Amino acid sequence: MFCNKYLLFIESTENILHCLRDCPHSKELWVHLNMRRYNNFFSEFDVKVWLHEMTKGTSSILFITGVWYAWCWRNNTIFEDQHWRIQDVV
Repeated sequence: MFCNKYLLFIESTENILHCLRDCPHSKELWVHLNMRRYNNFFSEFDVKVWLHEMTKGTSSILFITGVWYAWCWRNNTIFEDQHWRIQDVV
């Protein structure tokens, strides 16, 4: 499938968790937003559990905004050929 960061095809299937969290571009976004301070941020493998757990607490608005930007970045890159710099997002 398609990995957005490097615009390459990769062998494994690109799932929603990869798009929102594990893709190198998404990971860069989360690091800039300091979300790695949560112990299980990059270790949860179930997207439903990850989304549910991260939408609780004091950083829930920041998290939801980050998810929205990661998804928009992916779609703009693929469908609109627009490439956002991380500095434009954070």
